[in-house]
Amino acid sequence: MTDDSLTITTRQGRIEGALEPGGVRVWRGVPYAAAPVGASRFTAPAPHPAWNGVRAAKAFSPISIQPALAGVPPREGIDEDCLYLNVWSPRQAQDLPVLVWIHGGGYFVGSGSTPVNNGSALAENGPSVVVTLNYRLGARGFLDLSMLNGAAGRFETNLGLRDQIAALNWVRDNIREFGGDPDRVTIFGQSAGGGSVCCLVASPLARGLFGAAIAESPPANSVFDRERAAEVTGRFLAQADLPAATFNDVLAADPADLVGASGRVLDEITDVYPGHHAFQPVIDAEVLLDTPIRSIAVGHGSSVPLMIGSNEDEGSLFAGPPMPRLIPTSQVDIDRFLEQDHPDVAARVRSAYVNHGRWGNGVALGGDGMVTAPVTAIAEAMSAHAPSYVYRFRWSNADLEGKRLGAPHTIDVPFVWGTLDQFALTALVSPGDDSAVALSRTIQNAWLSFAKKRTPLVDEVGWAPYSPRAREVLVFDRACSLERDPGGRQREAWGSFAS
Repeated sequence: MTDDSLTITTRQGRIEGALEPGGVRVWRGVPYAAAPVGASRFTAPAPHPAWNGVRAAKAFSPISIQPALAGVPPREGIDEDCLYLNVWSPRQAQDLPVLVWIHGGGYFVGSGSTPVNNGSALAENGPSVVVTLNYRLGARGFLDLSMLNGAAGRFETNLGLRDQIAALNWVRDNIREFGGDPDRVTIFGQSAGGGSVCCLVASPLARGLFGAAIAESPPANSVFDRERAAEVTGRFLAQADLPAATFNDVLAADPADLVGASGRVLDEITDVYPGHHAFQPVIDAEVLLDTPIRSIAVGHGSSVPLMIGSNEDEGSLFAGPPMPRLIPTSQVDIDRFLEQDHPDVAARVRSAYVNHGRWGNGVALGGDGMVTAPVTAIAEAMSAHAPSYVYRFRWSNADLEGKRLGAPHTIDVPFVWGTLDQFALTALVSPGDDSAVALSRTIQNAWLSFAKKRTPLVDEVGWAPYSPRAREVLVFDRACSLERDPGGRQREAWGSFAS
């Protein structure tokens, strides 16, 4: 495609987009799969039917069914009919690299249409084609109902991941019409979106659908085996007043009742299994053959260039209300997390965090155990198959330090997207301090160069691939630099996560 047309012909039909204020073209609410409703509520996504005429693609679609955070309904509305994506493309786009974003939100909230993920800046600065998407969340996306009577042939696991794979198939089949190169697709995501990226890299079902991957702060080891998934399902059904349910009972349940039960079981699981979300990917011998770390180590999935990293203070955001305890930071949660998930190294890990971490041992240990240590393990596993690049986001400001947050979970997102004014915790740009703006440009350049050439470029810093010998990590701060094995003692205490 070489013109500035807003009307595009996809395999399902023609769509008409709009212009962003800066002139980037955008198509919102483009269906990539059929509505997962009725009998299809718990099955893998199916192709969307074709349509006649020109379909308007100027407004975001409803987002996946989820609780309204702080009691405020999302601007787009929520609906089971949620399998839509959005595309940003600059004018005169042709054979550009493609960036496909998978949003975070603990696998139970979020969407591809939040203001912080506006694709205009990435599309224009690349130039590149940017895609964001919705996928099924919570019980619809990640609850394992396979053990229920009547589920055979009518239920499939890991529906949220299957939705993401369906969206990538849509990108492969259609993105050239938007000026994108289907042979230069990079998937990227943060938090649960980063965890999804790790799962897609590990999944044989996603092989060949992308050529590079970026995982930002992924809880890469937070997956369930079938036994624990079945226990979570039992707890969910009890919360939904369906303790002896058949699959038909769940299929017929009111969506609002399922959302209410989802919220209650989220709290319950953070008590019972700290370090896990109630709804997260399941090792099902189809989408996931094993944990992402072990699967990547043995080459089950895609051996593609990988960029992966964490923030300096991943756990600080979850050290007190109003945030849910998605990362364990209290002594009770830390003890249970280590005893259940890391019994062989629990004593060693505890000793490595004595008087460690600027916001307390538990904040540092929980953030490392959930995010930073698995990030290093993923990078090391991939380094045997393809180049992997590891970063640490360390930038902070006086307000974040005063709130005892430092560089918390999620802070990197507006820097990647160039949407610094959309960060909710504090103002990132203040009078006399333009370091955030400069760092955002640096990070965007790194992400975009990786999407174009599979090598992340940072001015005046030679960012070499990660290796178990050198362990070089790029630190994003007011001045970027390479550090060798930051937090090495703690990394050694956690081990490889591959056993």
